[in-house]
Amino acid sequence: MYVRLATKGSDYAKCSRAAPIEVPFEFPTIMAERELKGELLGYLTTNTQQGYIVAGPLWILPTLSRTGRGLVLLRLMTGYESTLAINHVDRFLFWITPDQEHYIATIKKAIDLEPFEVDEEGNSWFRKMIVKEKIE
Repeated sequence: MYVRLATKGSDYAKCSRAAPIEVPFEFPTIMAERELKGELLGYLTTNTQQGYIVAGPLWILPTLSRTGRGLVLLRLMTGYESTLAINHVDRFLFWITPDQEHYIATIKKAIDLEPFEVDEEGNSWFRKMIVKEKIE
């Protein structure tokens, strides 16, 4: 699996063909491909329309196994956080929709994070801090 930053129009077009979104693709958009420039396995983009850095929308190829989807998600998140850290961003927000509440327990167990707010539409909002490891 190759994970890379979308950098040109053809990258965004590839993401849009897989799963169109209602908001523009923003920086960073991270792509996971089976092989370099190959089949798209997933993407994670950014939405800053509310004045915050919000991770999402996220799309993962639905025909992947549960383990495969989990691996793609892990690699997309790692690439996303690394890109934000390199650009001196220390936190971002993301949300879980009410129809996917079962992921809240997984997030708690995997990264010890709980929602800080549930909005009027029932979305659970999370604030993720980016830990920058000191390299000597």
